Amino acid sequence: LCHYLGKYFCQTCHHNDKSVIPARIVLKWDFTQCPVSDFARDLLQSLYCDPVFELYEYQRSVFTKSRTLAKVTEVRGALMRSAQYVMNCKNANKTRLLRLPTHLYTDRFKYSLNDFIQARKGELLRMIQQSHEQCVNHVRTCQLCRGQGFVCEACHRGDVIFPFETHSVVQCQSCHACFHLSCVTKGPFNCGKCERIRQR
Repeated sequence: LCHYLGKYFCQTCHHNDKSVIPARIVLKWDFTQCPVSDFARDLLQSLYCDPVFELYEYQRSVFTKSRTLAKVTEVRGALMRSAQYVMNCKNANKTRLLRLPTHLYTDRFKYSLNDFIQARKGELLRMIQQSHEQCVNHVRTCQLCRGQGFVCEACHRGDVIFPFETHSVVQCQSCHACFHLSCVTKGPFNCGKCERIRQR
């Protein structure tokens, strides 16, 4: 029996090679090596580094089974925001700052089989955090990037804030203005920029 295709194969087409099964990983965070046919083995090997697995809403229950994967996805969201500054900066050394495969900083829900395996080992989280920290350090020290930062629309203090500062900054879903989290949680809150746009 091929556990990937769910079909029986003859001994010529099935040599009892074993592989992890993507559906078991996505649904149960189960990395058990199961017997697969030669065709399935070759297919899984050819897809090993391709980001073909997208965690849709109904598949995100895997985050309850793996805190590591949930953390990886959270940090990828922050990396996506910090990487946007680096990608648009003419002063940034993009090859040094963004050594990761492109999908890791452009779509936080796309994974390859290799990504799942590296996430389980803890390696993926380490690599993403390292890349995010490098991007953040660049943005904070680069005059061009700092010029694209935000001033809190609630308190208008002079400090520059960025949407990738997810633990202390909130971004409006409509107009993308940024606010200190502490300013938003003080009481009833309306986005000042959205109000100004509506009044035009």
